[in-house]
Amino acid sequence: MGGDDSGEAFEREVVSARDTTDSSFAYIKRPESTQDLIRRLRTGGERIERASGSLAETDAPADLADEHTQLVAALNAMSEEMNAAANSIELVQNDDATAAFPVETLIFDTWDSVQDVLTELRDEGVDVEPLRPGGGP
Repeated sequence: MGGDDSGEAFEREVVSARDTTDSSFAYIKRPESTQDLIRRLRTGGERIERASGSLAETDAPADLADEHTQLVAALNAMSEEMNAAANSIELVQNDDATAAFPVETLIFDTWDSVQDVLTELRDEGVDVEPLRPGGGP
């Protein structure tokens, strides 16, 4: 990105939102129990929601306004999806008929949406890495 202050501030906020999202996915790995997974999903979703809100308040360069809006929306959707996953797991675990079938995998449809916008931003010169599969290192 260019050297102007607003562009640099926007890039920092995009990178911060991406890092928060990545670490939120890393945080949900290897929970100690189903209740721990539910708590981690809710916490991760809340963190992504805060990052999205902070990004929404940041001014984007005019040529990145569409990507800015798309990333904020994608992160909000991802936050909601994490919360919905926690709700679903909680519902399944509370149903005695299905309690014997533990949750073995989570698939987040919003993953691709966030990745697509990050790719667009990289194509426009924003120095931001893609999310890592599984989050974190």
